[in-house]
Amino acid sequence: VEYIEEDEDAAPGNGEGISAVGPLFPSLRELSLEYTPKLKGWRRMSKDCRTTLPFPWLNALRLDGMGSEVVLDLLQGLLSLQVLSIYDCEGLKEIPEWIDSLTSLIDLWIYNCPKL
Repeated sequence: VEYIEEDEDAAPGNGEGISAVGPLFPSLRELSLEYTPKLKGWRRMSKDCRTTLPFPWLNALRLDGMGSEVVLDLLQGLLSLQVLSIYDCEGLKEIPEWIDSLTSLIDLWIYNCPKL
């Protein structure tokens, strides 16, 4: 899996799809992604090329065995995130400066990231 996404053109109905009105997973509170080293991110594109935040209410995120630090950059808009756990991410070289913008973040756990 490289991307978790919805293509509005592939959505059933009159072509407006869910992406025209809201996020990818509007009620998701906790997410654990384990051993998906090819995952590059998640996205939802509308016909006017706007992207929406996929997880507006996400409180806890666990990334385990991710092969790419690209995924970390996609966390910027997760303003409800309170707990972030990162395990065994060999490609992670640094914590981005924007991590301070995650104002709800209470716990940050990082384990076994040898390049960090």
